[in-house]
Amino acid sequence: MTYLTSLEMPGRRYGLSQVLRSELTKIASLRSTMWTLLVTAVGTLAVTILSTSSVRHQGQGFYRGFDPTNQALTGLALGTLAIGVFGVLAVTGEYGTGTIRSSLAAAPRRPLLLIGKVLVVGAIALVVGEVLIFASFWIGQAVLSSGRAPTATLGQPGVLRAVVLSGAFWLSSVSSGSAWA
Repeated sequence: MTYLTSLEMPGRRYGLSQVLRSELTKIASLRSTMWTLLVTAVGTLAVTILSTSSVRHQGQGFYRGFDPTNQALTGLALGTLAIGVFGVLAVTGEYGTGTIRSSLAAAPRRPLLLIGKVLVVGAIALVVGEVLIFASFWIGQAVLSSGRAPTATLGQPGVLRAVVLSGAFWLSSVSSGSAWA
């Protein structure tokens, strides 16, 4: 005699935590997103080092109106572009590989899938942005202090706010890059 056994269905539906976990796995498994984050880090720090090195041995008149915080955060320009590319790749990577079909089959509620993708990509951009901007600030100030250039500290008025909000700016860059995808 043959007995048929039924597959047990999970007791509850999928939710945001399952979608977040799947989106994080997808982003981590795409080589292009990892390479983009690496290029973002190297490019941001390299531009910071080059821009601060170029101004550290100038005459005293050059430093009138000089902003050491702004000079140390020059790498933000290249990093903003690269993090926007990360946002585009995170959204379009599924379409290129065809895995969007399995994503929609696993999570057919599209708004939940979109919210999960936005939260994961935004969180990655925010964390990477803050880490790189603080690193750029500290590296830039170290390079500036090796010459005659004035330097800044996080305790000076407005400096901490400028550094923190510069890292948070990447969140808007990645969201605008994702919106164009």
